[in-house]
Amino acid sequence: MFERIKGWVKGVGRALGLIDNINKLREHKNINADELEYDRIDFNKRLYGGYVQEWHDLEYQGTIEKIKRKQRTLNMPKVLAKKLAKLTFNEGVQISIGEDTGKEAQWELIKDVVTSNRFIREFQRYLEYMFAMGGVAVEVYLDGDEPKIAYATADAFFALSQDTEQVDEAVIANQEKMDGRYYTLLKWHEWGEFENGHNYKITNELYESGNKDVIGDKVRLSKLYDDMEPISLFTLEHPLFVYFKPNEANNKNITSPLGISVFENCQDTIRMLDVMYDFWWNEFRLGKRRVAVPEYLVKTQFNAQGKPYVTFDDSEELFVALNSAEMDDMEMKDLTVDLRVGQIVESIQSLLDVLAMQVGLSPGTFTFQSGGVKTATQVVAENSETFQTRSSHLSIIEDGLRDLIMSIYEVATLDMQVSDPLERSDISIDFNDGVFDDNQSRLNYWRDGYKAGLVPREKAIERAFNLSSEEAREWAEQLQADTQQNVFSRQQAAAQAELGIER
Repeated sequence: MFERIKGWVKGVGRALGLIDNINKLREHKNINADELEYDRIDFNKRLYGGYVQEWHDLEYQGTIEKIKRKQRTLNMPKVLAKKLAKLTFNEGVQISIGEDTGKEAQWELIKDVVTSNRFIREFQRYLEYMFAMGGVAVEVYLDGDEPKIAYATADAFFALSQDTEQVDEAVIANQEKMDGRYYTLLKWHEWGEFENGHNYKITNELYESGNKDVIGDKVRLSKLYDDMEPISLFTLEHPLFVYFKPNEANNKNITSPLGISVFENCQDTIRMLDVMYDFWWNEFRLGKRRVAVPEYLVKTQFNAQGKPYVTFDDSEELFVALNSAEMDDMEMKDLTVDLRVGQIVESIQSLLDVLAMQVGLSPGTFTFQSGGVKTATQVVAENSETFQTRSSHLSIIEDGLRDLIMSIYEVATLDMQVSDPLERSDISIDFNDGVFDDNQSRLNYWRDGYKAGLVPREKAIERAFNLSSEEAREWAEQLQADTQQNVFSRQQAAAQAELGIER
């Protein structure tokens, strides 16, 4: 029992930044939380945040004293995660029910939940965290009678039982601060045989501490949540959470149900990019004009604390003192060296191309210019690395979204008798491939398909102009009417010309 608690504490403590100071924890299934796994998640989270102490805190000996400073960073982990999130999911994504299913009423229930929770906007933000840390959980719960959607990053998610493909039982942790106290809510999602024939149980536990780094002691739920039940039982077919992860094999732990950060295997490249970027900045600083002056013009003195300082100038990079015997007494020489900016920029660009290759993006995706990284916005060919990587990630995301929609549907219909329930195959998801072409390319593509007899007219209009099915149908009807009117006008003009009637 002690080892089980110890293992649990290590897992939760690692994810939340907490230490093993919990006093009570009832016997429970062992959480499969590999400490090394959460070490990696924590490290990648810090990389994504743009600061890793062991990388970016620099200390070296200067001419007079030790210099301590923070290394400048390109923060490419943030750039990578944001780029992939935008490629895979954007405001143009459409989730709907197939037109021929006849389940519009079922869809309205889901649509209300998706819209009221601003799911499209929030999910893109959490996908960025998913690519950065290796996973994100999306949870469906009831707030009174209203279905709600919540999110948990990989460092607050702990599998209870799973295989390497799917997690169906888990603990989700959430920490809040109120009145100077720290509260950690643990939600246990479990399958089993429970009273009254229920098969799914959610157990809520609340812990309180005066220190954000300590999980503390278990307290009443009512201390923070007025209407939250300790245990809730359901009869379900789908878990009330879905764990999304990048479509990357976890080569650090092949049995782990958790995903892996998209930049886990390119940390050396990221570190070297930061080194070169810092070098690029320093090149301008150290490339300031340097002047050699006679030694007698430069005097070192000491302040009240005993620290030396130079009376000629307080910046060593602007002058160099030489013994007057080595130069004419009053002569001053310019020692400024040429900047190596061009070579440094070439090195940074080479590293950016290596990084793009490592995460599955096309060469030239990132360009270093004007002191920052620009991302490519040009048309992306369907056979490119970027397109294939996007398609790979979307296969996992689409599958997870279908699971999530089914979970939302189950929660929304808990107290309803549904004669024709929703099926996974009823769900339609359009990820808007418009991010991979421009308007003219898209128009040409669908026009050619229509001319070749491969695409219905309404579908070609819909996809070429990003319209809804109803709008495309209206456009097609209007075009048909315009065509008929034009034909009639031409026929009328021809008849008038034949009869010699002036128009």
